Amino acid sequence: MYFPEKVSRKDYELIAKRALRLFLSVDIVNSTALKHEYREKDRSWIAIAHRFFTWFPNLLSRDLDFKAFGRGCGVLDFELWKSIGDELVFVAEIEQMEDVPVFVEGFRDAINE
Repeated sequence: MYFPEKVSRKDYELIAKRALRLFLSVDIVNSTALKHEYREKDRSWIAIAHRFFTWFPNLLSRDLDFKAFGRGCGVLDFELWKSIGDELVFVAEIEQMEDVPVFVEGFRDAINE
C-alpha cells in the first residue's frame, strides 16, 4: 500500500470531514473448523470463501436497494471498508437517522440469505 508524502487539499478535506458512519461486519461462523473439515475430505475451502466474498456484497446491495425503494429513501450504499481473514467490514455514511434501521435490516436480510 502506498501512502503519499503530501496530500492534496481535496483529499485532505475528504479525509478530515466530519461524518457519522455505521460499521457492520459479517464473517463465516466457525470457519477454522470448516477449513479443517474440508481438508480432511481433500476438498477445497477456497470455493466457499470465494462465494462468500463475492456473493455477500451483491446480496447486501440488492437488499439495500429493495429496502430503500420500499421506504422511499434515497440510494443507500455500504462500502467494503476492510476484510480481515474471513470477516468483511462494511461502512456507510449516515445522512439521516431514519436510514439506520434500513441499513441494519438490509444487512440482516443479506446475512440470513
